[in-house]
Amino acid sequence: MVAALRPGGWLLVEDADTELQPLTCLDEVGPAQRRANRLRRAVRELMTRRGADLRYGRTLPRALRAAGLVDVTAAGCFPVDGWLATG
Repeated sequence: MVAALRPGGWLLVEDADTELQPLTCLDEVGPAQRRANRLRRAVRELMTRRGADLRYGRTLPRALRAAGLVDVTAAGCFPVDGWLATG
């Protein structure tokens, strides 16, 4: 991607850092929330076993700088969703 940039060009990369938000439901108030969290844990475990770096999102700016990019900035958010809060 870096080689494809023209001088002064922009590169936008989005990636998750699922290590920072290990749960889908922060408040396990019922069986639906517990199932959602079990599923999330299982998916994260599978991704890890297959070689995914669940912390890649936080290391990406450093990797882009190491590749020679300048003016690298990063923004993050930690969404807390209540979509399963009511069961």
